[in-house]
Amino acid sequence: MQQSEYGTLDIPAEKNLSDGLKDHTALIVSEYGRDNLGRLKHILARHTDGSIGQRTYHYDSNGNLVRAAIPNHSTAFDYNPNGGIIGEYALKLPTAQECTALALPELDWQIPEHDMFLLGKSADIRYFYDANGNRTVTELPDGQRIHHLYYGSGHLHSIMLDDTVIADIERDKLHREIQRTQGALTSRYELDPLGRLKKQIAALNGLSESGKAAVGAGYIPARTPAQTAVKRSYGYDKTGNLIHSTDQRSGTVHYEYDPLGQIKKASNELFAFDSAHNIIDSYEHKVHDNRLAEYGGAKFFYDAFGNTVHKEFADGETQNLYYDVFHQLVKVETFKHNPETGEWVKGTWLFDYDALGHRISKGRLKNGGQISDGLEDVTEFIWSGSRLVQEVYGNGRYTYIHTDQDSYEPLAQIHSYTDTDGESKQEINYFHCDQIGIPREMTDKDGNLIWFGEYDAWGKLTKETNVTGRAHQPFRLQNQYCDSEIRLHYNFFRYYDPDVGRFVNQDPIGLWGDDNFYTFAPNAQDWIDPLGLKKKSSSRKPKFVSTKSTGRTKPRNRLESKIMD
Repeated sequence: MQQSEYGTLDIPAEKNLSDGLKDHTALIVSEYGRDNLGRLKHILARHTDGSIGQRTYHYDSNGNLVRAAIPNHSTAFDYNPNGGIIGEYALKLPTAQECTALALPELDWQIPEHDMFLLGKSADIRYFYDANGNRTVTELPDGQRIHHLYYGSGHLHSIMLDDTVIADIERDKLHREIQRTQGALTSRYELDPLGRLKKQIAALNGLSESGKAAVGAGYIPARTPAQTAVKRSYGYDKTGNLIHSTDQRSGTVHYEYDPLGQIKKASNELFAFDSAHNIIDSYEHKVHDNRLAEYGGAKFFYDAFGNTVHKEFADGETQNLYYDVFHQLVKVETFKHNPETGEWVKGTWLFDYDALGHRISKGRLKNGGQISDGLEDVTEFIWSGSRLVQEVYGNGRYTYIHTDQDSYEPLAQIHSYTDTDGESKQEINYFHCDQIGIPREMTDKDGNLIWFGEYDAWGKLTKETNVTGRAHQPFRLQNQYCDSEIRLHYNFFRYYDPDVGRFVNQDPIGLWGDDNFYTFAPNAQDWIDPLGLKKKSSSRKPKFVSTKSTGRTKPRNRLESKIMD
């Protein structure tokens, strides 16, 4: 059940939702406070079990969002006179006990001025622009600077990290990228007249596809085993669907689709859908309210909101999933069977978010126990808009650079860490992605292959080879971060289940996203959804788009623009 009350501007002021499989009388009551201009000022969500959630938003005199906060975290922004963001600050707010320990006055998290007491303790990202409004420098919290060099009106030509060249980019007469350097490798791209990727190779700089280099009229053999690290080709039908892809390692995969563009076959994988676009094993299995009950030997259970709260895998593993009042996944309990001991091992993972929906940390409860036992294996995430730029762990961090500032496709990874001798180290590795943006290979700066993998039709990693044993490749479909511990992909506003090619809970934007609130897309060969809100065809990209996943040229409001970029 859902009830909404409206204010004088026909904007929802209060919304009631029923909750729970066991207690259908439970409610979440959400109150939305707005200023005289209709801008969202605060959200207060109350559950009848006593739990609450609060968010506050502040704006400057120009209507720019300058602060979004929850009780334990604040995100703030600075702007230049043109409205461009020049500073983004993520700040963990102390509890009352922490204020006492830090000799700080007890802070009211809802008041922006109190953030001043915590200057120097935030994760700051700063931005610099050229005269054309192109972002030329991004300064990360650790002081590293990502430089973007443009030519003409704004065509990306080079990317650097401080003084190190990450990639030099060459374009055709239509300014489409056809070549980039990636360390010792050069990646080359052949496009069809519609701009779709037909062929890609990555070989040592100066080498041909065959692994030979020209010297006068003859050739000399390549000097390293990384002659052609990447070699793939793609074919499309008249409607734009990918019908085959050929990879030098995994061979050829053929794809078939139904008249609606839904994937029917990917080599030996077969798929079927009901009339509401739910994936099904058999037409005998009815999907009520689009809540998939079973598929591929797995079973799914939901609360009255439509959130997946329990999953039983075909291999015997089970999971319990828990959500906050904003329907964000905050805890997952896993129960895995240990074949050596015959025992079931429990693991508990916790997730934390800021007021704009970014996931800012994840960690595991020690011994699968209580929160009071503390966390281990903690990872913190740092975002630039809606793009992950750093993940920070124990004694190191990974920094990510994307192919361009409007893309969610990863280009490079910089691993900074302290080795066992206490020395600081830095390694630069590169991603090599397919036509949809899934990383298929990773290479180091010398062109050596360090990781490669294979995926099924819905973006699930089915096979990987970690050549060095140290490669870290967490990305799947665009802007999806794989949480292997819980077998889900974090997809910004929601979590994606690659076992079934759909999300674990309903779309927060409702019918604006799709008439089926769980679907990802008809297929994962042509469609992307970087924010987990609305699918977008990657091969039919609008000419002028700043909000990638919605296809709109402008966000509906300034708050949305900060979330969506």
